[in-house]
Amino acid sequence: MKNLSIVVPIYNKAKYLEDSLNSLLKNQSSETEILLIDDASRDDSFSIISEFAQKNNHVRVLKNESNAGVSYTRNKGIYEANGEYIGFFDADDSVDDRFYQTLYQTAIKKRKHPDMIVGNLTTSIQNSSFPINKEAILNPYLPFSLQRKKFFYKESLSCCNKIYHRDFLEGKKFPDYINEDIYFHNLVCHTAKKVIENRNVNYYYHTEHSERSLSYFNQPNGNFIEFIEGYNWTLSKVGNQSCLNDSFKKTQCILFQSFLEFCIDWNLPYHEKRKLIGTIVDYCIHLCPEMEAKNFGEIPFIIYLDYLKQKGSQEFTTKELEKKLTLLSKIYPRRK
Repeated sequence: MKNLSIVVPIYNKAKYLEDSLNSLLKNQSSETEILLIDDASRDDSFSIISEFAQKNNHVRVLKNESNAGVSYTRNKGIYEANGEYIGFFDADDSVDDRFYQTLYQTAIKKRKHPDMIVGNLTTSIQNSSFPINKEAILNPYLPFSLQRKKFFYKESLSCCNKIYHRDFLEGKKFPDYINEDIYFHNLVCHTAKKVIENRNVNYYYHTEHSERSLSYFNQPNGNFIEFIEGYNWTLSKVGNQSCLNDSFKKTQCILFQSFLEFCIDWNLPYHEKRKLIGTIVDYCIHLCPEMEAKNFGEIPFIIYLDYLKQKGSQEFTTKELEKKLTLLSKIYPRRK
C-alpha cells in the first residue's frame, strides 16, 4: 500500500495542466501515487497527462468514457486509490513543495490514524493572494466534537487542502450537486473524531482559472434547485440534530446571496424576477432567521421590498417556500 494517493479530476484543463502538475509533482515521495482522471476532455488534456505518466512512474492515468462530472470522478478516484491517506487536487491549482507529504508526516508524527489532516488554504482573486485563516482552528486540548461549528464554516470551501484516512472515507461520497465540496465537508465533519492541522504549507486555489465565470451567476436557472437538493441530501445523511446545522444553513443562504448579487443581469421580465428574488430571500430568512433582507445587496433589497407589497400579509413555512422556489426554478433552463 502507498502512503498517499492524490486524486486529480481533469476536464478541459490543457492550458493549466503543465504548471499545475509540475507544482504537484515537485519533490513527491515514491510512496505517493497520483491518479490523473480525465473526464472525457475535449481538448488536449488526455495527451498531456499521458505524457506526464510516461515520465513519472508513480502517476496513473484513468479516463471516463463520457463526461460524468467532478463528483463522479473524485468518487472513482477514492475507489481506485491505493494510499493509506487520500487527497484531492484541482487541475488548475497549485501547492507548496511537498504539501501533501507534509500533511501525511503530520498525521504520522502527531496522532495515530487521524481521520483528517488540514493544511492552509489560500485563494487568489484577480491575481492577488490572501490567507483565509492561518490561525489554529483546532484546540489540541478539546475533542473535535466540541469544535465542529468553528471548524466547519472556515474550511468548507474546498476538500483539496486536506487529506483523509481511507478507512474514514469508507461509505462517503461526493454528491452530484453544485458546490459539492460544502456538502461533502459537512458530511465528514459530522462524523470525524480525530482532526489535526499543519498551517505551514499552502494549497493555492486559483479563482481566476475557475470555469464558473460570470455567466454561471448571470442566469436564474436550475442552480437553485440543486442548492435545495444538496441541502436535503446532507440532512438525510447527518440528520436534523447535527451540531453543524446552524453553520450549514448559513452557508446555504450565502450561496443564494452570491447569485442574487447578479440579478440585475438576469434576462427575465421584472414581475418574474421579483417573484423569484422575493421567494429566495423569504426562504433564506426562514432558514436562517438572523439574516436580514438588506444584506442581500441593494438591488435585490429594493426588489424584495416591492415583492413584499405584492405579497401582502401572506406567510409561508420553510417547506412551502422550498416547494415554491423549486417550482419557480423549474421554469428556467438548467445550467450547461
